[in-house]
Amino acid sequence: MSHNITPNLTESWVVEWSPIQEVIHVDKLSRSLESSLKHCIQKKSNDYRIVAIADSCDEANEIAEKIKAMHGENQSSETTD
Repeated sequence: MSHNITPNLTESWVVEWSPIQEVIHVDKLSRSLESSLKHCIQKKSNDYRIVAIADSCDEANEIAEKIKAMHGENQSSETTD
């Protein structure tokens, strides 16, 4: 994964986390920002938090799968304690 200082808004992808819904979501960076701005203008809450930026959809999905696996590990360790 390359770490661009200024990501390309039309080609970059994001991995988002919703703590309320407890789901991971992959979307284009431009769509995510558009949604955040829309929520801001409408003074509505936006539950999604960007947790990673990727250069491609495939890369974003790989990151999302790793996060989901970590969530599973955290849940199993919580139930065994």
